[in-house]
Amino acid sequence: SSGINAEYGGNRLYNVILRPALNVFGEIGLEDLQQDIMNGHCEVDGGCDDQDFNDFILNSNIGSVHYYVLQALMFCYLLFVNILLVNLLIAIFSNTYETIETEADKLWKVQWCS
Repeated sequence: SSGINAEYGGNRLYNVILRPALNVFGEIGLEDLQQDIMNGHCEVDGGCDDQDFNDFILNSNIGSVHYYVLQALMFCYLLFVNILLVNLLIAIFSNTYETIETEADKLWKVQWCS
C-alpha cells in the first residue's frame, strides 16, 4: 500500500480526476511543468535537496493550493480553447456548405434555362 502511495504521490484526487481530464486534451507534459517549477524556484532559493515534487510543493512558499488552482485554470483554458476551435470548425463548414449550395443553385438554373 505504501508503494502505491509513494508511486502516485499520495494525492488521489489529482491522479484520479484532474490528471486524466488534462490528458483528454492531449499530452500536456505535466512532469516537465513540475520540473520547471522546481528548478526555477530552487535557483531563487539557493538550491533544493533531491525531493519529491509533492514534498516540494507542500514545503515551498508556492503552496499546494496555488499549484492545484493553476492546474484547474489550465483545464478551464484548454476546455474553452477546444470549444472555441470546434465552433470555428462548424462555422467554416457552414460557410463552405452555403457557398457550394449557392453555386449549385446557380448552375442548376443555368442548365435548366438552356
